[in-house]
Amino acid sequence: MTVTFGLTFTATIAIGLTIWWMHSDAIRDALEDNDKLAVVIAEQFANSTQSIDLVLTEIKDQVEISGAQTPNDFGRVLRAEGTYKFLEGHLPRLQQAEFISLTDKNGRLVNTSRLWPAPERDLSDRDQFEYFKNNDDKGIYISNSEADRIKGTQVIFFSKRINGANDTFLGVVTVAIRLAYFQSIYKSVASLRDQYFMLSRRDGTIIVRYPDATERAGEKLPAASPWYQLVSQNGGHFRSQSFIDGEARLVSVRPLRDYPLVVDIAEAETAALATWRSQAITLGIGALLVMFCSGFLLKALSKQFRRLANSEATVVVKVHELERANAKVDAAINNMTQGLHMFDTWGRLSVHNERYLDMYRLSPGIIKPGCSVRDLVQQRIAAGTFFSVDPEKYIADLTASMQKRNPKSATMALTDGRFITVISQPIADGGWVVTHEDVTAKIQAEDVIRQQKQELDATLENISQGVCMFDAARRLIVCNKRYADLYELNAEQTKPGTSLRAILQHRISTGNAPEDHETYIKDRIEEVTINKPNQAINRLRDGRYISVVHRPMANGGWVATHEDVTERKRAEQRILHLAHYDALTDLPNRATFNDNIDATLDRVGANEQFAVLSIDLDHFKEANDTYGHLVGDALLREVARRLQAAAGEAFLARLGGDEFALIVTDGAQPAAAAVLAERLLAAIVDDIEVEGHQLKFNMSIGGAIYPTDGTDAKTLMINADAALYRAKAEFRGTAMFFEPEMGVRLHERLALQQELRAAIDRGELLLHYQPQKKMSGETIGFEALARWQCPKRGMVLPDTFIPIAEESSLIIPLGEWVLREACREAASWPRPLAIAVNISPVQFRHSDLPRLVHSILLETGLAPGRLELEITESVMVDDFSRAVSILNRLKSLGIRIAMDDFGTGYSSLSYLQSFRYDKIKIDRVLICDLEHNHHSRVIARAIIGLGRSLELPILAEGVETEAQHAFLVQEGCDEAQGYLMGRPLPIVDYAKLVGRPAIAQHDNYAVRPSIDEAFISVKP
Repeated sequence: MTVTFGLTFTATIAIGLTIWWMHSDAIRDALEDNDKLAVVIAEQFANSTQSIDLVLTEIKDQVEISGAQTPNDFGRVLRAEGTYKFLEGHLPRLQQAEFISLTDKNGRLVNTSRLWPAPERDLSDRDQFEYFKNNDDKGIYISNSEADRIKGTQVIFFSKRINGANDTFLGVVTVAIRLAYFQSIYKSVASLRDQYFMLSRRDGTIIVRYPDATERAGEKLPAASPWYQLVSQNGGHFRSQSFIDGEARLVSVRPLRDYPLVVDIAEAETAALATWRSQAITLGIGALLVMFCSGFLLKALSKQFRRLANSEATVVVKVHELERANAKVDAAINNMTQGLHMFDTWGRLSVHNERYLDMYRLSPGIIKPGCSVRDLVQQRIAAGTFFSVDPEKYIADLTASMQKRNPKSATMALTDGRFITVISQPIADGGWVVTHEDVTAKIQAEDVIRQQKQELDATLENISQGVCMFDAARRLIVCNKRYADLYELNAEQTKPGTSLRAILQHRISTGNAPEDHETYIKDRIEEVTINKPNQAINRLRDGRYISVVHRPMANGGWVATHEDVTERKRAEQRILHLAHYDALTDLPNRATFNDNIDATLDRVGANEQFAVLSIDLDHFKEANDTYGHLVGDALLREVARRLQAAAGEAFLARLGGDEFALIVTDGAQPAAAAVLAERLLAAIVDDIEVEGHQLKFNMSIGGAIYPTDGTDAKTLMINADAALYRAKAEFRGTAMFFEPEMGVRLHERLALQQELRAAIDRGELLLHYQPQKKMSGETIGFEALARWQCPKRGMVLPDTFIPIAEESSLIIPLGEWVLREACREAASWPRPLAIAVNISPVQFRHSDLPRLVHSILLETGLAPGRLELEITESVMVDDFSRAVSILNRLKSLGIRIAMDDFGTGYSSLSYLQSFRYDKIKIDRVLICDLEHNHHSRVIARAIIGLGRSLELPILAEGVETEAQHAFLVQEGCDEAQGYLMGRPLPIVDYAKLVGRPAIAQHDNYAVRPSIDEAFISVKP
């Protein structure tokens, strides 16, 4: 009895420990599976985010070097169609992207890949704009899920801040990624009903949770959750009650490398332990029944042996005892979870339990000892619980096995869908015992696991990166086809169990490894030995770059992703080259020149000298305007080639346009620099043949010597430019070195430019108006002319400040002010006279003129037919097709276009043929010489005749004498403008002409005529 109790107690403890170990294994296996899946998905998201980051960085860098260095420049430069095409060209690189957009510092949409021009939209309420407006963050910002305001689809915004000079906030570049993209990744790997996937930010904000009946985007995980600690530790797993539905879940956490995102895989604990429960119940009940039966059998046998030993007289008693023991065995057999029946030597049923009858829904009144195998099969067929096999074949196979006494085991499907494992064993007396176990739940669980594995395999095969997993012994567990293709591995090298060293050696033999083979193998083995997260980019012998991300697992193995980043690496190298070299000439650019001069200043000693030469081509703009940009670009490339050949060891750079610079460090200065300057001048003495044109050019050179002319880069360049300006102004085609008075002139010019900028901001400019009349004397309109009344300098001559405005692009805000002020004034006149405004070629090239004119007409209420824009032929030379397109757009607004200064410059008749002007203005130079120059009279007569033939009105500028007026009347000129008709004066002086009451003149107007004599050739 003691032995039986001891055995029972020991067996119970063993069963309990076994069930507990099975429980722990089930939890551990579920967590490991979740961890592996989280690693794969996190790597997928990290690589996708890295692709988005690369596109954002490329766009941000291009925007920052495009010239938009101030908030005012940002919208002006980046609203252009070229920026739209640039964004549109990057969109296909991100198939998951909805659109790419640029937002300025005020949150207004500047440009978008969706359409051009971009619609007027205020995006200042977007999270990414608020964040970057208040934070100078160089990284990427990822928003919550939000609705696209155009399509309504859910998107996630990936954004970067755009800075200008001195890290000024210019705006934000944003890529909108469809939320469905992340959901599709989760959906492709989702397999269990109780498994959830979540993408969140590192602060705990949920971006997307799948599947979920309720939208969770924007919610935050509870502050007390262990999730935050695991994120700070770069991942892990934990068990927790879900804050959403309160159900216990096993959660794996994996932060993305380099990005503020976290991937969570959560599985319900009940689902993870489903298989364990069925196994534990089966094991526990079966083991307990076996122990129970065994104990009773031992006890019965023990009593029987003792009674047989004592006396034969006790046989009857023993028989009764045995019958009672058998009854107990029968009870134990009937309580087994498995169905059981036994056949005797002749194949007749001798024993069966109730579980067998219940399992196959058989009647106890029919299934009795003595039934044959065929009887049992027929009863099961009638009950609908037979196997899905041929009954006759089944009977024949079972009978043959019983005769041969061969054990047999098989799992078969019943016709009702269940699966039964049947084990047949011969017994010593010639009979046969058969057990039947319902394994339907087990097979269904295995099918779920198999389906999950298939889906995981499909995910691995559809990932763009190569993925491999190794165990702690450095042997391959699994890899995808992309990994094998990357390194040309065959089936032998990719089968499970292949060692890491064997794979590395095969890669070396096929050329798919770095050049230094031994170091590569040593470093790779060391990485997996340390078993810490690692990322590296390897350059293979065939020139490819492979990015390898190594992530260890808890069991000592690791998962690694391998991605071919060759094109990305080459793009980075191209971007780096573009950042330091000029795209047209491939010479170092301004940034590289600045770095080189700073390095030279750091390197030279106290008694050493070097020279800086500033070079500018003479009359390059005229050639560029005459022959077009293609010829101009080819000319610059040829000049750069000649200069580089002549410069020798000196550092040559292109600073922009036709500006070049050299740093001369060899030889005694300034003698060595002077010799080099002569050599450079001689390099372009010969004609330059470009696109079939023979061009002859000179260039001017200005030089400054360190330390005589400056001890820092800024001073040296300013003084070299001062010498260059002096050479261009007085001795074109020569080289001059800096002298102190040159700096004074340059300083004066720069000071005037700064004062003009401030004058525009402070409103110191004003307009004078000069009448335009018919030859009969009838006033038909006025031309608006800009004036600058400077508090410090007094009245500044227009021929002084207008060229400075055009060189510094101040002409754009100045011209816009003139246009708006003239339209506002003209709209207030009682008489509907015309108003003429000059448009600078710079203003024409660098602004959206039709849109500006349209907005000013709407703002001021001036009728379009009263506005006349005066342009010169140079706007046609610069970009003929674009100029005609802009002029047609202006004409469509209903305004008039006049060709100004006709008779000088190009005066190409083809321009009159290509565009229908509303008026031709004869240049004042021709009119001034009418009385003294026969050629001027002939040209003026020809222009008037041309206008009559083309039915175009002709206006003569600069008419000052009666003789000039009489000649123009005789030749049939239509209109005139000049001192004879009226001087440029404030509009109050012409109140009567515009239909207003005359205003009494004050003393301050008494000197106005003498002042205006200085403005004969004024143009805004």
